[in-house]
Amino acid sequence: MQYRIAYSRALSVGILPRDKMIEVLRSHDVWDEELSKELVSLTATIALKENELEAAEKRENKNEALKAATELAKERGRMWEIMSIQAKPLSHSCEGYAEVVRAEALLASQIYVKGMPNRYWKSYKDYVLERDDDIRATVYTEMMEYQNNWLRGQRQEIMDEAPEQKFFVKNQAAADVLKAAQKPTKKRAAKKKRKVSGSKT
Repeated sequence: MQYRIAYSRALSVGILPRDKMIEVLRSHDVWDEELSKELVSLTATIALKENELEAAEKRENKNEALKAATELAKERGRMWEIMSIQAKPLSHSCEGYAEVVRAEALLASQIYVKGMPNRYWKSYKDYVLERDDDIRATVYTEMMEYQNNWLRGQRQEIMDEAPEQKFFVKNQAAADVLKAAQKPTKKRAAKKKRKVSGSKT
């Protein structure tokens, strides 16, 4: 119910629906068909790499597993990078606004007076009034702190559950090899600098 109300309210004040927002991103060259295709391709590639990693681990082939995990981490990182291009603008769409309201309404409905069976806010409207009008209120602040901590925990849980992350945790030596390979050394930096210098005319 709160989702529908929030969506209609957002639409009535000129906030764009998600599909229209994507059109705006396209018109400003923030998003294009190539990125859409790359995202689809990455999704398929990640699924294949996960299967490769699982198969290599079953065969106990550390070298193949390390290669698959490294490639998987790279592909997943690129996927998150592309998704983040859309994430912020789409959070300001009608759907994004309505999702925030729905999440707030759900969380607010779960807050009870300590030691009592009564809800702290009788309705979402009461919650909004305290959120917007009573700067002295501490319950809202504590609730938002809890929500933010929970969201951070969820994000970390998603990352920790990634197959390549589990592999690196189990094989710390392999993870150290990957970090060392990614860390620029003085020799590589000097080589890169010579290439850049040599390219100038």
